[in-house]
Amino acid sequence: MPTVQEAGLPAEARRTLDLVDGGGPFPYEQDGSVFGDFEGLLPRQERGHHHEYTVETPGSDDRGARRIVTGRDGETYCTDDRYASFTAVLRGHTNSAAGSWSRSASTASPTRPA
Repeated sequence: MPTVQEAGLPAEARRTLDLVDGGGPFPYEQDGSVFGDFEGLLPRQERGHHHEYTVETPGSDDRGARRIVTGRDGETYCTDDRYASFTAVLRGHTNSAAGSWSRSASTASPTRPA
């Protein structure tokens, strides 16, 4: 799975992570709900381990396709294509191999910042 540093996320995703870290308040009723991972793309966990949060999408008149998914053990993932792919978010440390979050970051190789 590709990775991205938290600092490489769009501002909207970083704001969502700030809300998650602070316990809310969240802009959407669905935020914080259990994420079932029916697609089977995340490491297998028991139901209730992962929760999802909306990442605002500029110009969208609904929740859009961007989400942050967190796990009980502190793991964090992002998707910008409504669960078709995920990127692991590296928080609190640096890793020069991590790129930026974009559709291309959701493929096998992360995009390196220019």
